[in-house]
Amino acid sequence: MQTYKNYALSYKRPCVICAQNETYICINSEKFILEHAPVVPGSLLGTIYLNDKPSQFFVFHEPGYCQLKDCVNPDPNRPVVFQGNLNHTTGEVTFKWTTLPKEAKFIYCYDYTMEFKHKI
Repeated sequence: MQTYKNYALSYKRPCVICAQNETYICINSEKFILEHAPVVPGSLLGTIYLNDKPSQFFVFHEPGYCQLKDCVNPDPNRPVVFQGNLNHTTGEVTFKWTTLPKEAKFIYCYDYTMEFKHKI
């Protein structure tokens, strides 16, 4: 009669999760870190608010290129973002401004990945 040992096998399975309507307020800063990472390339998009008014829309495309668009009827004298960068691994977002505002609010959505460990 043969005996067999049971071995627990496991594998990792990536899972994509959507973070919706996260908000971050930057005070005298060009950088902030998203709550979750790694970020799925091409999924981060949102709106920049100055004085509680929408100022610019942003979308990060692959591989981190940031597309910016002014909102309707923006204040022509406001500070504007002219460049953005996203580190997909760490979730660090950097925006370069014409002049750094005292306060800017960002509302955004993005997808991020997690790995779940399953036993079989």
